[in-house]
Amino acid sequence: MLRLLSLSFLLVLGCSKKRDDANLVLCTNSTYPPYESIDAQGNSVGFDIDVAGAIATQLGKKLVIKEMAFDSLILGLSQDKCDLAMAGLSITPSRQKEITLIPYQGEPSKSYYLLFWEQIPAGIQTAADIQNIGNKTVAVQVGTWMEDFVKTIPGIEIKALDATTELIMEIKHKKSAASFVEPHIGKDVVQKESRIKFIEVALAPEDWKLGNGIGIKKSNAKLAAKIELALSQLKKAGTLETLEKKWFSKK
Repeated sequence: MLRLLSLSFLLVLGCSKKRDDANLVLCTNSTYPPYESIDAQGNSVGFDIDVAGAIATQLGKKLVIKEMAFDSLILGLSQDKCDLAMAGLSITPSRQKEITLIPYQGEPSKSYYLLFWEQIPAGIQTAADIQNIGNKTVAVQVGTWMEDFVKTIPGIEIKALDATTELIMEIKHKKSAASFVEPHIGKDVVQKESRIKFIEVALAPEDWKLGNGIGIKKSNAKLAAKIELALSQLKKAGTLETLEKKWFSKK
């Protein structure tokens, strides 16, 4: 009898550890401004954070933010550590095989930026040309399509880092010849730092990226449908446009 009571207690205890249905849990990596970053008070802020907050409000839930490494976001979804993942996630065929990605922002990326500190080395027109100079290292953010793309280029070395700020420090201190970023990130950093020089390189059509998506576990179709509806309502109300102007129109 005692063993049965103990088992019942454990079952109840186990149930009590389930995630609170009143919360919408977001997995993110706040190292990718203006999508997400940490402010002076230690809070996660940015376009994605505001969009997730607006979605949570539409769903009548409270947004809870979980920080994790960028390359652990998909794993976080699969292990039910969160309901959705947002971190400027480009919609790519490889990611679509693992998770549902709901488009919410951004035109297809048809180019990439190579960032340099103070001057662009002679003869550099694309990332492939870096193999012809002394420092053959290119810094990229870990787990991104940029990392996968650079891996296809022979003759250059890759340094995969967690944050955009680290990519800037790499070129500032000459540890890497260049940093490889998406256009919207490149435009943001060159506006803020005049010593950064850049080259914009066109991607072949087959390498274009399809905007950014909200990651949902594939088996969680019910939540995906609710988020798609919430996004539709936010677009109709002009909320997404307002947030884009807030985070992407800063000079």
